[in-house]
Amino acid sequence: MSRPVCQRPRKRARDHTTSAEINDDSISTSANPASTSTLSIGENDFGVGFALNKALNDHMKSYHEKIIKPGTAAAKAQLEADLATGRPPAVQRLGFEEWTTELEEQVRIDCEATKSDWELPLGRRRYYLKLYKSCLFHLRCTPFDIVGVRYNMVFQKDTRVTPDAETCQDFSQVFCDRLDQLIAHPAWNVGTPEARVDALATAIQYAVILRTDDRRPWQTSVGDDFLNELATVATVNVCKREAHATVRAQHLGRNKWLGHFHISNIFLALENTIDPPEAAFMPPDTTYYHVTADDLGNLIWALDHMRDPCTQAIFGSVEIFAQAARSMRPSRARPTGRTQLETIHADAVFEEKRRIVQRDLQLKKLHALEAGDDWDDSFDGFSDHASSDSGESSVTSNTPRPAPSVV
Repeated sequence: MSRPVCQRPRKRARDHTTSAEINDDSISTSANPASTSTLSIGENDFGVGFALNKALNDHMKSYHEKIIKPGTAAAKAQLEADLATGRPPAVQRLGFEEWTTELEEQVRIDCEATKSDWELPLGRRRYYLKLYKSCLFHLRCTPFDIVGVRYNMVFQKDTRVTPDAETCQDFSQVFCDRLDQLIAHPAWNVGTPEARVDALATAIQYAVILRTDDRRPWQTSVGDDFLNELATVATVNVCKREAHATVRAQHLGRNKWLGHFHISNIFLALENTIDPPEAAFMPPDTTYYHVTADDLGNLIWALDHMRDPCTQAIFGSVEIFAQAARSMRPSRARPTGRTQLETIHADAVFEEKRRIVQRDLQLKKLHALEAGDDWDDSFDGFSDHASSDSGESSVTSNTPRPAPSVV
């Protein structure tokens, strides 16, 4: 097993847990790595520690027969079914209103003109290969369907951590590795592959919100009663950490059960991991969420340290789930090599640029309507999606997504 993907990214944040939550069935986390070691239970009780060691060893001996072999067979059957029925397209093309052949041609020209910005870096192709395999096989999507225009997010260079820092159009090695590891985690097991993407993207957004204390209105794409209620509280200039605490207390006060990986418990784990910044961040509603490798590291740390509130037991780490999924995934899962990777990546970039154009058109239309001007359907050029954060409208990540069309 490879070394852990990240170290403790931040010191423990201030405790925002309300008194109503102290004795509830929420998930608590620990910011002390030493206290989270499973074997530490036996430090003061040799008998318990020995029994736990034996149970873990016995479990690992049977893991291959009970988990890996049947899991590999199931993954192979899934791939064979895809091949027999026609595999889903690698890139989901979204159908847009007011889209024209002229706009499509402009996207093609722009892709050619900016090819050097989007081409896969030679030193990172194997990391992109792993990431694309995980995305396509487990979530039926590309990496841009998670961190991209679809969820109002862009990648930000690892060395720049301010909310409005320069963004980059290709993911770093660390970013690829951490996003790849997060994909297979059971926290996103909420139904269809698209629902899993919704849940993962929501958690990533919240990690960014906590790091920057982003106070714009926040409404997610997940159709969940808890998150819908949160959206009514997480309005303009409201601390989202405090908004979550309020809605969580109300939820628990109505005796509503929050399962272990309920999104609120993941939020709480992130809050116990990330310190609030010194100053709040109040960007225009149209600003992208700038996601760094540290944000993914914070999410990994939070998931790794979630505990059962009754037994204090911890669950498998993000890395373990990722390694298990990788070991069971068929070698024929797309992309199978460099050529196919480059083809799929080029198609994903093309679709991402289509979404950028559509977003810009929506903003132009809303600005015109707000100003009382007539709306002109023409499009006079591309804005740089990594820096087009100057809009002042109300297009947020919950903008309805058109149904995907197969190409």
